[in-house]
Amino acid sequence: MGKKIILGIIFMLAFFSTVTLYAQNDSVLKAPVYKVGIFAPLYLDSVFTKNTFRYRQSLPRFIMPAVEFVQGAMIALDSLQAGEEFIDAAIYDTKSFTEKVPDLIRNKKLDSLQLIIGSVKDEEYKQLADFALQRNIPFISATYPNVGGITGNPFLVVMNSTLKSHCDAIYSYILQNHGTDKIYIARQKGFQEDMVVSYLKQINEPDGKPLLPIEIIHVDKNVSTAFLKTKLDSNSKSIIIAASLDETFAGNIAKSCSDLNKTYPITLIGMPTWDNFGALFNKKTSPTFPFISQHHIITKSWMHSANHLMQHILKNIKASRGIWPLKDMKLCIYSPNC
Repeated sequence: MGKKIILGIIFMLAFFSTVTLYAQNDSVLKAPVYKVGIFAPLYLDSVFTKNTFRYRQSLPRFIMPAVEFVQGAMIALDSLQAGEEFIDAAIYDTKSFTEKVPDLIRNKKLDSLQLIIGSVKDEEYKQLADFALQRNIPFISATYPNVGGITGNPFLVVMNSTLKSHCDAIYSYILQNHGTDKIYIARQKGFQEDMVVSYLKQINEPDGKPLLPIEIIHVDKNVSTAFLKTKLDSNSKSIIIAASLDETFAGNIAKSCSDLNKTYPITLIGMPTWDNFGALFNKKTSPTFPFISQHHIITKSWMHSANHLMQHILKNIKASRGIWPLKDMKLCIYSPNC
């Protein structure tokens, strides 16, 4: 995907508070009309100053997952054959300075929506889920691998693999590849961290007795290298499951493991959200030791069998659009859970 095309998408989004997309067969609008809201953290107010793009040298990495998500939605709507039905889809920037999700809800700007599709997490995730329940409309969570502690909401649909599914995949991977190594779970305090540890404990102790010896290391967000060193065995290979979806924690534990790896052989296994953490995949700051992302674990075997199909789909997109799909779009084609 060329930088000019990406910039074109960003500029188009920046000049409208919400961008309306249409999918139809004819130039004449036909009833019924379905109202769809697409929500993503585009950070348009952060990357533009008075309609001037602030990043001249390169595109900021922190906006790219949302831009790719929105581009995928635009391609899907453009390709959709709606027959006699008409789709009116508006894109909302959840990181807008002036129209945050609570503002949109309070000002009744979302009341006409019949479907919500979101690449959101944390507060926006709960706000949209609560709104969907209140309005009795579906909320499709397209990327977040968790129900976010929300219960009793039949209108919430989680499309990504859940956190429990990821824990199942982690355990299966360790059992097959690292059953004789030292296995640790490094965690900080937190509700989601409790969930990860609970899921892994349930899998490892189906009859109340552990199948694999797994030690839990309690650390804070800063992850002291000196403290982590006291918990590891230099004579054995260490497999560390970092049980947190937090980006700061991810960066700090990756750095600590990198510092220790010369004398303490370490393989770090991250959580599903880590695939979007720029510091872990930047050439200058990426870990200099074995690091296994969730995407690698979840899709490795499926990708091998689907390779021919993948290439066929990519070539068709290139032929019809004149561009290659962005990285995250390729991962979505690879993954059976996208």
